[in-house]
Amino acid sequence: MEHDLHELKRILTERLFTTLFQPIIDCKSGQLLGLEALVRGPEGSSLFSPERIFATAQQYDLLFAVERAVSEQAIACYVLLGKPGRLFLNFSPVVLGDNSTLEWLENMVERYQLRSGDLVMELSESYVIGDIQALAKQLERCREHGFVFAIDDLGAGYSGLRLWSELHPEYVKIDRHFIKDIDKDPVKHEFMRGIVELSQRLGCGIIAEGVETRAELQTVNQLGINLCQGFYLGRPSTKPKLSCELDDDKLSAVTALPIKYSETVQVLCSYVEPLPINVTLAKVWDRFKNREQYSSLPVVHNGRLIGLIHRALVLEMLSGPYGRALYAKKRASELVTDNAIVVEKMASLGEVSQMVTDEDDMYVRQHFVIVDQGRYVGMGNTRDLLRRITEVRLMHARHANPLTLLPGNVPINQHIQQQIDVEADFTVAYVDINHFKPYNDLYGYQRGDEVIQLVGKLLRRHCESRGHFVGHVGGDDFVTVFNSESGEEICQQICKDFVHSQRELYNDKDYNHGTVSALDRSGEKREFPLVSLSIGLVPAHPALKRVDDYALQLSEAKKQAKSAGQSSVVVYRPEPTRLCVSV
Repeated sequence: MEHDLHELKRILTERLFTTLFQPIIDCKSGQLLGLEALVRGPEGSSLFSPERIFATAQQYDLLFAVERAVSEQAIACYVLLGKPGRLFLNFSPVVLGDNSTLEWLENMVERYQLRSGDLVMELSESYVIGDIQALAKQLERCREHGFVFAIDDLGAGYSGLRLWSELHPEYVKIDRHFIKDIDKDPVKHEFMRGIVELSQRLGCGIIAEGVETRAELQTVNQLGINLCQGFYLGRPSTKPKLSCELDDDKLSAVTALPIKYSETVQVLCSYVEPLPINVTLAKVWDRFKNREQYSSLPVVHNGRLIGLIHRALVLEMLSGPYGRALYAKKRASELVTDNAIVVEKMASLGEVSQMVTDEDDMYVRQHFVIVDQGRYVGMGNTRDLLRRITEVRLMHARHANPLTLLPGNVPINQHIQQQIDVEADFTVAYVDINHFKPYNDLYGYQRGDEVIQLVGKLLRRHCESRGHFVGHVGGDDFVTVFNSESGEEICQQICKDFVHSQRELYNDKDYNHGTVSALDRSGEKREFPLVSLSIGLVPAHPALKRVDDYALQLSEAKKQAKSAGQSSVVVYRPEPTRLCVSV
């Protein structure tokens, strides 16, 4: 290994690293998201492979020097390529979490005339991380300066989900093990389905690594993963492909959409007359014969669920030669099981679906019991649940906003009306981007779209992850429906995070000046402040009986928020005389 140390010092001194780039493609458009920088040592060297390079660097305390030299060389080559997309750089947690790293990154941005958001730091799950909380604080400092992060090789180690939950990365890259043969492996397919649903709730982009076949590409796209990397799309090269033609021969996929099944389980409730606790098995069997569609029946006492009696257990006891003679008069209470799936009537379809999926008992998961604050209401059928979720998925797919893939006007209106109909405790928020038109006119529609997508991502991270509904009305307008909480604190944090992202949106001159020069709606040139958010909230009120009623109040709430100044959150509670009452 002493030879490797001398070889590493020689490579460092003479800058003998070779930088390769592998493209990361957005399969919806065929356009380049970015390039991952990969390193090789000199041909014929014992340190040709990156594994040997970094293992030697770590052994001899040269990790900082090697990672920064490799990264700076990659940045220089990236600039020579014309800065296409974002540059993904690999870092170890010890280097990325060091207090000096932020200063080094800012030096790189200034030296090579980059935006902070051009650089994505990849943190591999394969490394052991001693203090995740300290690392999270350091990354948050970097994020406040506009830098972006990714977790690499998710699934390769043991701490991936914890890293994801505590570091809040902008991207998660799935280890190639889970992509290889995913079209043939149902376990990998289901694993990735769960990862996709989690990423959608957290507002995090997923990148599938190691895509090597057409079938793998089609499968991950059908799961809703549009960002892909692998030999099938482009091999590592000093002159990488900067786009990819995704014709019908290369890709034929239906993109899944981010769906939150927020409709309540009440829509599936069917009243099934419960059994009294002292009923005999003979009478239980008579009830089952008249309820062919049910594998279980509820037992209720004083309005409270005691448990379920399963058809199979009753049949087993009564079907033998002497079964009826021995057990027909036996009390059914001895067969009651208490492992039923019990859900409150206000539970969302998504929540119930998760409970059913987590249940191992085949009999238990065929039906679920619906209660209202613990009192028996009725039962639901799992088949009906899955059918309804499929209908919701298709409906959202038809009406989703194409830019953010969030539910559009139809799902938004339906969700608000559902909350009204069940007299839920909820708050509706209207989110608007201030001074968006001047920004869009000055920086172009593509950068404008990035601002809109940023807002959608923040809403997903802060709202969907807590179980709240998020929709995109269109343009720069969004609606969020908060369940059983005002949402004011969450909205304040969203505004704060958006302001922290401003540095990434502007060039140095405009950002430092704090304004941009653009034409107003009358065609006159004037100065506009930087983009910010205005959020107006309207709590539920019994006088508001239709979606139209809330729309009128939200319009007023948005006006008040805009008039309050930059990044404002206003809770609008109109006077009773001003409430719109439906007739």
